[in-house]
Amino acid sequence: MPRSILNVVMVSAMILASRPLTAGEPVSAHDAWSRATPPGAKNGVAYLVIKNSGAPDRLLDVTVDGAVAGEAQIHTHVHEGGMMQMNHLETLDLPTGETAFEPGGLHIMLMGLSQPLKADQSFELTLTLENAAPVTVSVPVRDMRR
Repeated sequence: MPRSILNVVMVSAMILASRPLTAGEPVSAHDAWSRATPPGAKNGVAYLVIKNSGAPDRLLDVTVDGAVAGEAQIHTHVHEGGMMQMNHLETLDLPTGETAFEPGGLHIMLMGLSQPLKADQSFELTLTLENAAPVTVSVPVRDMRR
């Protein structure tokens, strides 16, 4: 085999060997949903479950299409001084297993809604992680008055 072809084969093998072999992405999201908002509402909320089947990771950012909202933020509720308060989280550690975003706990705040969130519509959120590939999840909007 000519030396140049052998070099290409060896470099290709080294690149492939340095990549982790996985049977799919280690982080996924499911059971996403959002509440319909009344006219004039400036903010909305989204919930989901993040499943991490790999090594611990970190959620660095959540983005939403600008046609839906100006910004998406990771938030949580905490009790401080006998009061329930909402805190913005810059990042969120994701241990192996599932992390639930649900009412009264972790949630995604949709800041600066472009228009009300209407039942039976949906939008996408993209989760940016420290180690795993970005995850995009479709978020259906529910009418909670039904």
